[in-house]
Amino acid sequence: NLLDIHRLLKANRTLSQAIKRTDLLAAIVKISLADAGAEKAMVLCCTERGWFIEASGRGQDSLIQTGMHIPLSETVSLGLRVVDTVIHSGKTLLLADVSQDVQFGSDAYLSANNVKSLLCLPIRYKDELTWILYVENTFTEGAFTESCIEFLQLLSDQMAISLANTVMVEGLEAALAKREQVEQELQQNEEQLWLVLDNMVDVINQTDPSLNVIFTTPSLGRIFGYPSSEVIGKPAENWIHPDDFKSILQQTTEARQHHDP
Repeated sequence: NLLDIHRLLKANRTLSQAIKRTDLLAAIVKISLADAGAEKAMVLCCTERGWFIEASGRGQDSLIQTGMHIPLSETVSLGLRVVDTVIHSGKTLLLADVSQDVQFGSDAYLSANNVKSLLCLPIRYKDELTWILYVENTFTEGAFTESCIEFLQLLSDQMAISLANTVMVEGLEAALAKREQVEQELQQNEEQLWLVLDNMVDVINQTDPSLNVIFTTPSLGRIFGYPSSEVIGKPAENWIHPDDFKSILQQTTEARQHHDP
């Protein structure tokens, strides 16, 4: 009906506008609690190191936790057997009445926490299971109606796209931060190098293959009394005593031959 369509479009827009992963995860949990009949909602993520709980929230609490990154194998806050079944089957699992379910009714967590209804929804991106939405209700059986399930399934495509986008944004931000760090370190190294060069008591020159000077240290001006601009681009032999030039030329030639492939 029109109300469900409006609700779906509103939720879809909320998810598509989230840029940061923490904001998006919080939005998924909030929508699950407000619009899907959940009393508790959790979002799980698949990584190279296994499955992790990344976000969690309860209907009676205003606080939604994100960035949790708790290994699934270490948690006691959900039905592990249920999640494992969805991971291996890749299919949505609905327990309308947990206590009467033959396969999961005896689950220790579900029994201890009096869970009455449960829904575990796989979220796929490019046919790969990357996220899972886990929701439960401890107040009533049959809390997750067909319309609630359809609502979350229709929304799962936008969840997958938005989650993939936030991962990409985080990767770009990390790469940019790394680049800025490298540039800052290079600048610091360059400043330190120039500090050393500015205070040298010797003169160091760099020449091209034709023995034209392409670099000289600032100490040139202090020692010989003329600026480096008068040396750059000119033959090195203009500034080297003839008795020394042949020896330097031979050493330079041998050094280049040794380093050239």
